[in-house]
Amino acid sequence: MKKILLFTISMLLIVSLNAQDDQEANIPLDIKMTEVFKDKKKFTSLAFSTEDGNNGVIIGRRYKKGYYIEHYDSDINLVSNYDFEVDKRRGSIDKAFISGNNLVLIEFLYNKKSSQLEYYINISPKDNFSFKRRLLF
Repeated sequence: MKKILLFTISMLLIVSLNAQDDQEANIPLDIKMTEVFKDKKKFTSLAFSTEDGNNGVIIGRRYKKGYYIEHYDSDINLVSNYDFEVDKRRGSIDKAFISGNNLVLIEFLYNKKSSQLEYYINISPKDNFSFKRRLLF
């Protein structure tokens, strides 16, 4: 009985491993590498990324004082960057997306006085970062 159970478990394991190999083989993957550069913002973590509509990408990395926003073109060359500093009272970026020619950041924070979550929208032209902030609700 133990041999049959061991044989059945072994066969299921082999079949599941082969199934995973077949799935991985069908995933299209494109890797691009850039030149190595020294980063002035250390100890960051990726907070958001979005396509810019021209085969480029805009990424936001969180660090202690805010977000470091970088715009890369389709060849992964740095086009522009912006230091989006937040004070201690401000919350976190929840979503980022492109609308027309603008980068839109949805920010939320917990208001201790009213015991409510507040959502703000930060809008900037994607070519020249200069954010304007307004309360959504």
